[in-house]
Amino acid sequence: MMCDNTLCVYWTDNVCSLTDIYLDDRGCCQECLWISASDQQLEKMREKTLKAYERRYDRWD
Repeated sequence: MMCDNTLCVYWTDNVCSLTDIYLDDRGCCQECLWISASDQQLEKMREKTLKAYERRYDRWD
């Protein structure tokens, strides 16, 4: 199943890695396990991702 929740431990390349999932009446996944990260850890991850993104697309200029 496609998944947009990048902070779930089951998320892999926009797809849920579980074979069976259950949705509630609002369509939210009942199996979702959120990754715990501090604001400082999230900031470091964002910076790392942004640098990798910029390196990738700087080659196309």
